[in-house]
Amino acid sequence: MKKIIALLMIAASVFALASCNDGTDDTLKEHISYIQTDSYYGECELYTVYLTAGEKEVPFIADGMRGDMKEFCRLTVRTKDNTIINGNFTYRFTYNEEEVSGTFSKDYGNSMSADTGVKAHATGLKNLIISNAENEFNIELKDNMCDNKITIDKAYEIAKDEFKDKIASETADGKEFDKEINIKFVNDWTDANSEYYYYVAFIGADRKGYAVLIDKTSGEVIAKR
Repeated sequence: MKKIIALLMIAASVFALASCNDGTDDTLKEHISYIQTDSYYGECELYTVYLTAGEKEVPFIADGMRGDMKEFCRLTVRTKDNTIINGNFTYRFTYNEEEVSGTFSKDYGNSMSADTGVKAHATGLKNLIISNAENEFNIELKDNMCDNKITIDKAYEIAKDEFKDKIASETADGKEFDKEINIKFVNDWTDANSEYYYYVAFIGADRKGYAVLIDKTSGEVIAKR
C-alpha cells in the first residue's frame, strides 16, 4: 500500500510540473487538458525507453480551464544504471512508411527526451533506433496498454463517479466547474517492470484538487487523495 500511495504522489507531482453546469454530464470532458492515449516501453542493454502519446494543453496553465489542445508523441530515455548521459543522441523511426528523425534534449542527469512531432496515435511507429557518435541501439517497443480491460473512457467515468458528490457540491447553484482533468497511464518510473494504473486528476487553479489510481483490469480504485 505504501508503494501505491507513493505512486499516486509521483503522478501528482508530474502533473504539477507539466500540468459542466451541473457537473453530471459530458460537459466535464470539456475540462480534460491532458489525456494519454498511448504508452509504449522498450529497452536495450544500457537504456530504458518510454513513448507516450495523446493530447495536452499547450501551453499548460493551471487555471482550472482547458486551453488550446495539441497532439503529442514524446520519447523519453533513461540510463539503467542512473549514470549521467553525456554527448548528443538522436533518434529515427518509421511512421506510416515515412522516416522521422530528431535530436534528444537532456532533462536531467540520467534522462533525455524528445517531442517527435508525430501528430497521431503512436501505433504506426516502427524500427526505432537511438544513436550517439559511437553506437546505435535498436529498440523494440511494446504496447503497455494492449491487455487493458478498462478503457480510457471507462477510467474517466470511474473517477467521475468516485468524486460525484464533491463535483456536485462544487457545481451547485449553477457554478462553473473550476478544475482541469488529467488522464494518464502511469507506473513507478524508477521500476520499469512495475504495474501500470490509470491516473485521473481534477486540478484547480491553485494546483490543488483530487485524484485516483484505477486498476487497468478490474477498474477498482486503488488509491485516492
